[in-house]
Amino acid sequence: AVPVGGLPGGGPPALYRLVHSVLIRVLSQLMPAAAGRLALCDPQEPKPAADEPFLCFQRRSQGDVIVRRPGGDDKVIGSAQRKRAGAVLQHGSILLRQSRAAPELPGLAELLQTAPPPADGLSRAIAERVSRELQMSLVEQSLTAAESAAADAIAEQKFAADGWTRRR
Repeated sequence: AVPVGGLPGGGPPALYRLVHSVLIRVLSQLMPAAAGRLALCDPQEPKPAADEPFLCFQRRSQGDVIVRRPGGDDKVIGSAQRKRAGAVLQHGSILLRQSRAAPELPGLAELLQTAPPPADGLSRAIAERVSRELQMSLVEQSLTAAESAAADAIAEQKFAADGWTRRR
């Protein structure tokens, strides 16, 4: 999350590109096989919403991160942003490995034929590099007891409900 006043010139779209560019550099450093193969996606033609695949990693947006390969490029990183209360929250996913839940999506391990870095070291390296790029200090905080209780209630009442899981 970044205060609106701390965004790079160009606003939220510039933050999106900055974070993804940092991810490319960090992954290329931690996974030498990724060097030169990771790139920002620049789709030539947007597809109509009706033609888009269900899984977000099968869709491409400007600035997503792809692995270039001779048989076709594969999306391995995507993000979304939300602006609220004077801040922009950017959140996303990195496909480190292929998932049993979506076996049609190869991860970095399969595409680069190398083990991905441990998630905790990767997340720390990303956070430190993004904070340097934005010239901001990291503030790490734990959830308060009230925040933890609220999160548990939402998880139980909403996300654990069968109706939520089967809504589509």
